[in-house]
Amino acid sequence: MTLNNLFPFAINRKILRVVKTLGENTDYECQWLFVHGSSGVGKTHLLSACAHLAAARKPLMVSLSDLGAELERAQRVGCSAELRQQLASVDFLILDDVHLARGDTSLQRVLLALLDHRLALGRTTIFGSLLPPDRLKDFEPQLRSRLGAGAVMGLVVGEHEERLELLRRLAPDGALSDQVMVYVAEQICDSVRRLKAAVLQLLTAGEGASEPITPEIARALIPRPEDVRPRSSVRPSETQEAASPSRAGRYKEMVAAAETEDEQILALQIAIGDRLRQLHEEGDEASLGRLQVAQELLREGDAEGAIASLASSVMSATEIP
Repeated sequence: MTLNNLFPFAINRKILRVVKTLGENTDYECQWLFVHGSSGVGKTHLLSACAHLAAARKPLMVSLSDLGAELERAQRVGCSAELRQQLASVDFLILDDVHLARGDTSLQRVLLALLDHRLALGRTTIFGSLLPPDRLKDFEPQLRSRLGAGAVMGLVVGEHEERLELLRRLAPDGALSDQVMVYVAEQICDSVRRLKAAVLQLLTAGEGASEPITPEIARALIPRPEDVRPRSSVRPSETQEAASPSRAGRYKEMVAAAETEDEQILALQIAIGDRLRQLHEEGDEASLGRLQVAQELLREGDAEGAIASLASSVMSATEIP
């Protein structure tokens, strides 16, 4: 992951500039950075890009959940002091998902001691979190103070026109109509991950279909808040209709419960597998092959590659007289 493939929303220009300078310059005045933003805005991508830029300094990037597991393992085998010394002395440390320390007083104490040591040594330290330091509940006040000791910057998703431009980059050359992309950009305004997943959903649903994806299909897959009703308000006849095998219904819920990128990729793999079974029953070998390529790319964690593969196949299908 690099800055080159992170969409440059205008509102994020300052933080992108800071991260680039921090990664490329050892003498930059900002050596302590806290990046916060909601799930799916690109925090981990940004931190990974910073690690890539700072490769010469041999950066260490670790999520707090992995750090906690390593600390527990080190304690079991009797090498806690060595691990803490290593973490304190590494030149460039990136700690992601700091919010996961909520309520874990033992981990917070270790983290506080580590940060105090790194501050004293003047080591570069970058944090990633869902929330800014002053909103981290169940955190020791001293730890919140250390986390916010440097620059605190938020990462967000840009305005509607920028989201629309991102969608056009993901599904170029008319793979999805402007009407469909305008609708998606209107409905998803807080997550780049969800925008990418929406494009993949739509392209997967359209693979092997005789008609293009319409705004109505997009609305079924990505419902507006006012279209979503409580289960208790759904009539039995509607439940039976929803259970029937329709293109839209089959993909409507596949990413609803996915909270992380890995979970979303898994959900999309399942959806593509479901569509593959449909196409196999229909005997559509050409579409089967294209979806299998996209499925393999997803298995490798390449969501954008899967989107590009499906987008090109949709365009090829529309050019057939």
